[in-house]
Amino acid sequence: MTILAGTLLVTTLMMTTPIVSAATPAFTIETFGIVDDNPSMTVEGIAGSEIPSDTGESEKEEIFAYIFFTDDGIYAVTSHPVIEDSSEVKDDADWHAHKVQLNDENCIIDLKEKGKAVLM
Repeated sequence: MTILAGTLLVTTLMMTTPIVSAATPAFTIETFGIVDDNPSMTVEGIAGSEIPSDTGESEKEEIFAYIFFTDDGIYAVTSHPVIEDSSEVKDDADWHAHKVQLNDENCIIDLKEKGKAVLM
């Protein structure tokens, strides 16, 4: 399985070129690869230690994500406090997993619950 990993700190959910060095250690990738058939990475800081703030203004909500581009599709491990779209966790500010589908313009057209996010 081919894999690229990236981290995003965004105010709207959009896909970009993977970032290798980020402003915070929790999003600075040190290694990535496949472990027991699962995408895996290590970061300089503590993975999942940061979550976005809840502004209460839906058009300005932050979404934090670790993104994996694989030959089986795009997977995201995300944290977003206001939008509740996962049964994996009680509060979607907690980190959880999605499989992401893009249209021809690279806009997200579908998010499915797929797998389980494990951050340690």
